[in-house]
Amino acid sequence: RAHYFFVPFFSDIEYRAMGRPNDPSAHGEAILNIIEKNDTKLWVQRFGVTDKYWQKAPERHILVQAAPVTGFRHPKGRRGWHHYKIQLTAPIFISLEVTKSWILQYPRCASKNIVMPYPIPGRAWHDHEAPDAWNVLAKQLIQSLYEKKIINNFERPLFALYRGGRHGCVNVRQAIAKSLAADSEIATITRSIDHAWSALGHRGPTARQVLMHTATFCPCPEGDSPSAKRQYDALLAGCIPVIISDDAVYSYDHFASPHRAYGYALNVSDFAILVSEQDAIQGKLLSILRGVSPSQLASLRHHGRRVSNLFRYYHPGSYPIDPLVKQRYPNGGAPSLLTWDLDRRLQVDQTNPRWEKCQHEITNEPHSDLTKQFCGAPPKQQELSRLRAQLQRRGGSKELHRTIQDWEDGHVFRFRRRG
Repeated sequence: RAHYFFVPFFSDIEYRAMGRPNDPSAHGEAILNIIEKNDTKLWVQRFGVTDKYWQKAPERHILVQAAPVTGFRHPKGRRGWHHYKIQLTAPIFISLEVTKSWILQYPRCASKNIVMPYPIPGRAWHDHEAPDAWNVLAKQLIQSLYEKKIINNFERPLFALYRGGRHGCVNVRQAIAKSLAADSEIATITRSIDHAWSALGHRGPTARQVLMHTATFCPCPEGDSPSAKRQYDALLAGCIPVIISDDAVYSYDHFASPHRAYGYALNVSDFAILVSEQDAIQGKLLSILRGVSPSQLASLRHHGRRVSNLFRYYHPGSYPIDPLVKQRYPNGGAPSLLTWDLDRRLQVDQTNPRWEKCQHEITNEPHSDLTKQFCGAPPKQQELSRLRAQLQRRGGSKELHRTIQDWEDGHVFRFRRRG
């Protein structure tokens, strides 16, 4: 009598627990055989359960694609469309992200799947009364700055905050860091906060999560993929996200819910500032942020408070330890919205099946080659030359052959590159 069949397999957890192997795990291979070959034999053998429900209704099965970087096959050094192609199959995929360019190409297939927020673990995010909670520590820092007469009120003293590594879109990240470091007001307040942090007995620079609770704006460039966990961290910290990633998508925003006659769609511009990667590179970030009027700022904060619970897996409350470690059932807005969405789509699917529309879209509608690359990608031909030379040196690796084919097909849009 079940409407859905949830498959409790988390590829990323298994991948890390097994030492990050190159090939799919035994259970991952069984799922891939169903999706790609319509072969359920390994499912029966390795999961030890019947395959009759797969045979009857594959489109009613729910799979978690937890990590956009590793996917189900765990390819190393590749980003982008390669990981999303598996979502052009019957099951409902719950993932942390897709990209705008992917959704624009496959809006109906994208709408059969669900984009969830990045999980934000740690008691300090959920227990707002604990002495080590991020917001409590931030209040202590602001109190210290006020007592030293560095600031004259208890408002957020830091205009903008960015602390991040040199990965992903390196030139954008460098431009953000350069702009903020060159601003004397931001640099002075940041140093004062770090000094106050040390005076309170903490080692090293102020924790990024604490700084977010002291800042008005939090620039969010892309990370290993166009979306990043910090775009959700910022909202929970009450900091206005500044999205500097041209292909980023929020969970349940209007891009993540295209052609959806059900469900919930957010307008990101209600609670976040969108800045193009090019504007950030050209040093326009701070002038854009300083152009935000007081009324706009108040509106952004108001909408940010309203939507932030939708991205929480746990409501704020008393948590002696991390509720995830304690295995407490998630009671936040994110799981609630998920179950509501699944229930709503059941009513619509009686007359408008998602998977049928996705199949029609794949076979009957044109799709561009999409040779546009994510920020930070090497030129396509340069990367193909490198990979082909590597193939000649190493011989016929299946993984390398697959990587080359994906680049030739225009489905790998970004190669991980560290600065």
